[in-house]
Amino acid sequence: MSSDPKTSLLTSKTFSELGLAKQNVISVPPQSTIETALKTMASHNILTLPITSRAFPNKFAYILSTLDILLYVTSRQKPGSQLDLSVTVETAMTMDAEMESYRVFERDYRDTIESTLIHFAHGLHRALITDALKEKPAIVITQTDILSYIHKNVCFKQKDKSVLNLPCFSKTLAELGLVTNHVKSMKDSETALEGYTRMAAAKILALPVVDAAGLVVATLSASDLRGLSRETLAYVNLNVLDFIKKMDLKSTKEATSSLTPADTLLDAINLLVERDVHRLWILDSVLRPIGVVSQSDVIAAIMGVSVPRIH
Repeated sequence: MSSDPKTSLLTSKTFSELGLAKQNVISVPPQSTIETALKTMASHNILTLPITSRAFPNKFAYILSTLDILLYVTSRQKPGSQLDLSVTVETAMTMDAEMESYRVFERDYRDTIESTLIHFAHGLHRALITDALKEKPAIVITQTDILSYIHKNVCFKQKDKSVLNLPCFSKTLAELGLVTNHVKSMKDSETALEGYTRMAAAKILALPVVDAAGLVVATLSASDLRGLSRETLAYVNLNVLDFIKKMDLKSTKEATSSLTPADTLLDAINLLVERDVHRLWILDSVLRPIGVVSQSDVIAAIMGVSVPRIH
C-alpha cells in the first residue's frame, strides 16, 4: 500500500467527513421476485440492492448485484426458452459463498475510509455504512462515490491541495500497466446472450462490442439487465446491437468514453466521473481496444496496491 503522506490525507478521513449526499438504503425482502428486484434497481438507478433478512427484517442478509443478475440470467436463459422472473430473490441467488453478495462489508460513519479503499482496490464494489449511535440512516457507499469525491474535492476545488499532486495522478495508463493487449470482447454479429455468457464465465461486468475491423462500436454491460421484464426478456436472444437499441441503452456513451495509453490517471478519473461510466476502454492508434481502466484500477493506483487483472 502507498506510504505517501499525501495519500493519508485522503485515507484518514472518516465516512462522516466525506459529507456524501446519499439517499437512504433501498432494499427489498427476500420473498420479492427477480422481476421486482430488477424494476427496483432500474427505477432507482442503482447497481446493488440489499435484501433484508427473514429472521431480522431490519438487517441485511446479503446485497444483490448486477453480477448476480448476470449469473442468474445466463445460467437459466437458453435460446428459445423463457426465463422465469417470478421466482423469489432468495431462490434465484447463486449461494456461492465467494460472491460479493454474501459478504456484507459494513463500516461505521466514524471509521476512516482506508480499509474500505483497500477492499475497493481489490474489487469490492460497495460498502454498507451504518451508525452505531443510531443518529444517521444506513447508506451504501460505492466506488463511484469515492471517485466523485476525489474529482470534486481534490482535483478541482483543491480543498486538499497537497493531495492534488499525488504522483500517481500524472502517471500514464501505460506506466500503470493497464495496457494488456488482451481485452475480452465480443463481435457485433453475436447475440447479447452470447456476450453475457462470456461475461459470466469470466465474472466481468462489461465487454466492448467490436465490428469486423476490431473497432469498438458499443459496450454490453451487466447493468443493462436491470431493464429486463417479462415483456423484454426475449431481447437477450437478439443481435447485441439490436438488443441495445431495443432496450434503449446508452452504451454508446461507454463506447465513446475511451483513452489512449499516453493519457494519465487523472484523465481517467475526470472522464469516469464526467461521463458517469464505470470503465474506460484504452484504444490503440487505430481505435482497437488494448486495455481497460476500471474504477477499481484507479483506486488501486491511488492506494499503491497491486491486484491481479481478469479482463
